[in-house]
Amino acid sequence: MKRAVALVLFLIPIWVSAQESETKRFVARGVSIESAIIKLVESEEIDLVYDPSLPLKDIVYISLNYKTPSEVLREILKGSKLDFIILSSGTYVITEKKGIQKDYGRFYGYVFDAETGSPISNATVFLSDASNSTYTNQNGYFSVNSLIAGSYPVIFSSVGYESQQATVSVEANSEVKVIRLSPKTFLGAPIVVQAQTPSLSLNKLAEGVDFQQSMEQQPSAQESPIKATTVYSGISFNESQQTLSIQGGNPENQLIKLDGVPMYGIGNLGTHIGSFSPYAIDKVYIKKAGYGVDDGGVLSGIVDFRQAARPGSNSLGLIQVNPNSINGAVSPLIHRSWNTSLVVRANQIGGELPYGYRTNVQSRNLLDPLTQNFLMGGNGDIAHYDQQVQNQSINFFDGHFTAETSTSDFQRTIVSGYFGSQRFTNELLSERNTINSNQPFFVYSQENGERLNSMLQLSRYQVISDRADISFQGYYSGSSFSNIYFMEGNDSLYQAGHNANDAFQFYSQRYDSDASLVDEQSIQELGATAELVYHVDSRLKLTNGLETQFLSYDFGINDLFYFPIENTNSVLLTSFYSQSEFTVSRNLRASFGARSTFSTSNQQIYIQPRFSLTLDSEKTPIGFHTISLSGGVYRQFIHQLHLTNVGPSAFTSYNDFTVPIDNSLAIPASYQVAGLWEISVSELTSISFETYYKWTPNIYEVSYQRLLVPQSNRSQSFTSQSEFLMDAEGYSFGGALSFIQTFEDPNIQLKWLNQSNISKRTNPERFNGNEVHTFWSEPFSSSLTLRYQTNERLSFSAFSRWTPTRYWAFNHAYYDFLTTHGETQLGNFDLNNPDAHTLSPFFQLDLSANYSMNISGSRLKFRLDLVNITNRKNELSRFLTPHSQNGGNIYETSSKRLPGFIPTFSIQFEI
Repeated sequence: MKRAVALVLFLIPIWVSAQESETKRFVARGVSIESAIIKLVESEEIDLVYDPSLPLKDIVYISLNYKTPSEVLREILKGSKLDFIILSSGTYVITEKKGIQKDYGRFYGYVFDAETGSPISNATVFLSDASNSTYTNQNGYFSVNSLIAGSYPVIFSSVGYESQQATVSVEANSEVKVIRLSPKTFLGAPIVVQAQTPSLSLNKLAEGVDFQQSMEQQPSAQESPIKATTVYSGISFNESQQTLSIQGGNPENQLIKLDGVPMYGIGNLGTHIGSFSPYAIDKVYIKKAGYGVDDGGVLSGIVDFRQAARPGSNSLGLIQVNPNSINGAVSPLIHRSWNTSLVVRANQIGGELPYGYRTNVQSRNLLDPLTQNFLMGGNGDIAHYDQQVQNQSINFFDGHFTAETSTSDFQRTIVSGYFGSQRFTNELLSERNTINSNQPFFVYSQENGERLNSMLQLSRYQVISDRADISFQGYYSGSSFSNIYFMEGNDSLYQAGHNANDAFQFYSQRYDSDASLVDEQSIQELGATAELVYHVDSRLKLTNGLETQFLSYDFGINDLFYFPIENTNSVLLTSFYSQSEFTVSRNLRASFGARSTFSTSNQQIYIQPRFSLTLDSEKTPIGFHTISLSGGVYRQFIHQLHLTNVGPSAFTSYNDFTVPIDNSLAIPASYQVAGLWEISVSELTSISFETYYKWTPNIYEVSYQRLLVPQSNRSQSFTSQSEFLMDAEGYSFGGALSFIQTFEDPNIQLKWLNQSNISKRTNPERFNGNEVHTFWSEPFSSSLTLRYQTNERLSFSAFSRWTPTRYWAFNHAYYDFLTTHGETQLGNFDLNNPDAHTLSPFFQLDLSANYSMNISGSRLKFRLDLVNITNRKNELSRFLTPHSQNGGNIYETSSKRLPGFIPTFSIQFEI
């Protein structure tokens, strides 16, 4: 219904003409648009009509000299979604601007227990008139966006609480709502609901992050789900070693999981080309310092990828093609009660190396001058080599299978499996360009590697009463790895008149199937977990679980450089964990628990106590606050060793082996404490600060002094781990500050993350026993993530990362191999002090654009990634080139670098 504000004054035409030639003053400061309009009508006595449902409550500040009312009205409506027209009768009519739809608002807030003050998770928020509903997350938070402004009846309900009904007003600037539900006696079957995780999460402990949203927000994330986790706090990535680190923790002591199942050795080459198809991943759980007893025991942290029951956006099929790989997904209907999916990923046919790395890898594929001369020459005979013939290839395949069924609202069964393979070949024929040298004219080197991983698991979740639910998981995990490195040089082919191509063909055919020198490892694991969660009352929740792991492993080293190792055994680990979660007061929650593990390797029981405290504030002038403190004792029974690849032309800088700790060593422990402070300033603004400290009094590292002893007798080998591992001590500390801001108009999400992850280690056999930074230590890094959604079809993303300091700049074989042989002082370079060797600051800026369109019920999506838009060729590592001068040696520094600008384009089709 419309109303008219009409104030009419009949003036003589001469007077009107005179007034229009005069300048007047109109002032309206800090009043609504509606008040300013009424003031204009009263001062000018004009006819004006408007609809009261129009958005007229925005505040305006006007101080204007004018001649006509139109000038004032235009200034009043400036910046709003309103316009005006003048009818032939002279009446002003306020209208919506062309193309502007009805005003939208949001409805958000928190649901708390009225008695205890604790947040109520999974509470239902139902807006009847809007035909919409949502659920609260673990902090009681809910949000419903893009509602047409107006009033809505809402029902808040949760199991064990009295339902509450209210009428809420949704406006563009709605305030946060706080709802308190009263407990009630509940008899009957429980209700099972799940919450949706918002994008750009602050990443609380044990919070699942939507991976598909992460992939949209971070350019190039679709290539490697593991590397894509660097967008979250506490995660850092070392480009030189291609290793992920969780809050300064040793990459050897962290664990990658898939559907809760350990996946050993999944890093290394996998971070180059990615492990897992990104279209099979639904959520990512990152367990950092202070994680709970139910997550197991590792010293550094856990990244757990969870597969989706359906590919894409609940589509029946999906195919995605990019320059490096092909991803395919299908959701066949095996039985009407099962949701199933099959997702595969494979490298492009003919794609020998990942796109953008071909030229760069070939430029890096050279004999390291220092290690090559040490192996084949000497201080008095320095030779230099040129690359003549190269051959590199990488092949990979990942297959994912998931099936889920719910026989009722209170039970769910999930079956999932995975098989992945990664293979690479690296061949190089080098030709000596130094005339006066006794070293070979041709040097041939070859490296072949293969990694196989498989997993199969069955999980069942069931609500058995209104107070209790139970879950069970049984699984199999298998991993195998082999690496062959061979190098040989002689002058016979050159003396016979053969050129470099002939020599390459000769060596390549001769050693193509030679596996006499091979480093290899295999590990098989069978595991089962049963867990019972019981809610004693609204203040107390008890969690009890039993977990068993049987591991059989075979680990061997038999190469050109290291003393042979043969380590074969099996171990049974049995763990019981119990945790109590209390609501101490209205705003304080506490959790205490312990994990007890029995290992058959040394017939001992190890107890790992852990705790957490959480304080939630009421609404304050700067928002809601959550402060938490957690920590405990953590032990690791399964070790992953990083063994430096000494080969002068090694494609991978290290080999990764997994071995359970045997009876010759004590089980290492870590003592950790972590703090978290989150401020929800508003629905659109969040700030988070986290800090941690980890102390590891005993951790095992490879003893290069023992492995690099002269191999006078190849028939002998190390069999116990104490023969080739040594005890070291270390600690790490740091923190992260993240700021998240969402803008509604335009629709922009911004996350700024600054963090410090400092890690130091003391080893009695290395670096003169001095304390040094680890190679993954990062005193500071900063990243910015920006996503702009122009409409439902088009979005843009940007991601930048800056790391000013990176340690251990040289080829790691220098520190591990040369120093062990006494080569520590090379010119002005002291290899016993890796802290003094830092790479230049790392900086990279990536941009991407996503466009989607619907075609006859199908969805077509285009994605453009512009990786390293600044074309900055960051340093990967440095190496030294020796030269003879005045009877001695001098050393020049050169760098291996990462690729510059890499544009990629992908097409995705869903049905």
